[in-house]
Amino acid sequence: MAHCYAFIIGTAALLTASGAASAGISFDENLGNFPDAIQISADFGTFSGLSMNGTSITGTGFHFRLSNTSFTDSSDPAAAFRNDPDGHFADDDVLTSQAATMIGNAQSFGLYSFGAHLPAGSGLVTSAPDGFVVHPHSGEINFKVDLNNPNGLIFDSDVSNISGLFTNPRVGGVWEFFISTPAGFAPSELDISTEFAWAENGQVQTEFFGLDDRDEEELRPRGQLTGQIPSPSVAALFGMFGVFGANRRRRTL
Repeated sequence: MAHCYAFIIGTAALLTASGAASAGISFDENLGNFPDAIQISADFGTFSGLSMNGTSITGTGFHFRLSNTSFTDSSDPAAAFRNDPDGHFADDDVLTSQAATMIGNAQSFGLYSFGAHLPAGSGLVTSAPDGFVVHPHSGEINFKVDLNNPNGLIFDSDVSNISGLFTNPRVGGVWEFFISTPAGFAPSELDISTEFAWAENGQVQTEFFGLDDRDEEELRPRGQLTGQIPSPSVAALFGMFGVFGANRRRRTL
């Protein structure tokens, strides 16, 4: 089973510009199980007039930004998945040739689900790109695309096989999500989960069949942020003189 470590660097700063966190911290991470398959960054703090997805957001919470980086090398469509792949797709932390072929044939991928596990009371204010609907569940604020009518899935710029399957597909670019946390964010772990979809045989697919003698496997990159949000005075100090670090513990599917 694959294990991986990530080191998350957050630069704490006292931000005053409109649309920025007034006393926040930024996190950057490539999710653990497929660390090159998707890029996620997040700012936490109190926002005023944050413009995103055609609306203006004011409140305390997380501003997430996601981009799909799975298709990195046309000569090796599985290249982004070779760096410390999950155990479902690897032997001794090496992506199997069967998995590499299946992943390559399924390119390009799009994200159809994103979620974050946040404190109780979070999610009273949310924002997501068109096509994503919020689904609160067991402490997790989750956004999903209806795969029966997939609208707004984002795919890599090399995609050529999605016409007719998706409504208003987004090619390349960055997704933005906002989740309010009116009670703030005490020192805590923050779990983040994603799910991938792709086009195959004229249909939207989310599972590989017959991989390593298993019935089905999904591409579900996951990660975990840990850290303490500094007070405004400490945030200003760090913003002037240093950085704030956090660790992500081992995580597998």
